[in-house]
Amino acid sequence: MKIILFDVDRTLVHDGYAGKIAFEQAFRELFGVDHQFRIMAGKTDSSILLEAIKEKNIPEDRSGIDGFKDLYHRLLAGHINRDLPGKRIFAGVGPLLEELEGNKETRLGILTGNWKKAAYIKLSHFGLDKHFGFGAFGDDAVARNDLYSFAVNRCGSISDLDPRDVVIIGDTPSDMQCALVNSCRSLGVATGRFSAQDLILYGADHAVDDLTDTRGIADWILGDAGY
Repeated sequence: MKIILFDVDRTLVHDGYAGKIAFEQAFRELFGVDHQFRIMAGKTDSSILLEAIKEKNIPEDRSGIDGFKDLYHRLLAGHINRDLPGKRIFAGVGPLLEELEGNKETRLGILTGNWKKAAYIKLSHFGLDKHFGFGAFGDDAVARNDLYSFAVNRCGSISDLDPRDVVIIGDTPSDMQCALVNSCRSLGVATGRFSAQDLILYGADHAVDDLTDTRGIADWILGDAGY
């Protein structure tokens, strides 16, 4: 059995910065101060918010965080429907998901820094939510490396799992680091800010420019690769 855990942003889809726009708007409306969220790639939503709250000397309390999440999700649901530049599913995503889903020896999940509701707002908008029945999200842990165990445990009914039968697919060094720390394999995808060569240097077992080579990528994941 192979467990394949996909990142969302810049791996499966580009949300046209709907998430960034909604995050900044929610922060401004709830806390009354502007904050530009410049470096979000690879971080969990929880860590992004906590860092900003600390930087702006805003008291950290559970009600404020929950209020931010609720407002952010409402704003995101609106912004994701706008005609935003760059918003798209990345090339090869649909065929690869269908190829992997058609194999009885694979289970597809999500490992993302997005809060769960935000992840599914994005996935649903692009019609990809149907492919993923489990995962780990920014609600589960502040540190991305800690998300692995949540995702694997939620896959269910797998005993004596070899970590090398788990593949994390993502576009940032943080995705590669998560795989390294948890002794599983990683596939870097250069559809974000990092090249395939960069992702190899950060520890990816293999890296591609995009996900268009359906057969080759599926073979690599299943252990039949000529890569």
